[in-house]
Amino acid sequence: MTAIAKKWFRDIAGLSLLLLLGGCCSHSPGQYNVSIGMGPSLRGDTVMVDIVGVNDSEYDKWANYSMTQYWTAADPLRADAVKYTLLFDAKSATTQVFKQDNPIWQKWRQVHARRLFILANLPGVFEDQPGNQDPRRVILPLDQCRWRLSWFSSVDPIKIQAQSSGLDVLTPPQPKKK
Repeated sequence: MTAIAKKWFRDIAGLSLLLLLGGCCSHSPGQYNVSIGMGPSLRGDTVMVDIVGVNDSEYDKWANYSMTQYWTAADPLRADAVKYTLLFDAKSATTQVFKQDNPIWQKWRQVHARRLFILANLPGVFEDQPGNQDPRRVILPLDQCRWRLSWFSSVDPIKIQAQSSGLDVLTPPQPKKK
């Protein structure tokens, strides 16, 4: 091998290693498996969970919308939402997974969804709060750089547990990269 070829090979290998270790990622929205489980305090209760992909122009409306209003019988925002609903009751599994290959992801991609809203109709009385301050609402980024990559570049499932006190994100996103 010539000296130039060796240098070129070493430079390519070094760049590849840098990209691999440097966390090169795409800031575009990804599709994820979302695992939602009922904590012990809710097992046996009936709990509905909606998953909604939201774009930047709709973010403020969704982040500030009354969760009490959202879960009323004829709420227009809930009725019109492109959502996936999970129902937990005494007969269902205590953990359900919303799959990354669900066709609804394509609908959210078409409207340029950048965040995933997890909304739970939890038993009890709650005071409406904006954004993630409301225990019945979790807002997650869809940015691929924010989720931990596993071997072969697949993302670990996003795990959320519903409890009588609210929703807990068990696998929080990585800090925002600049």
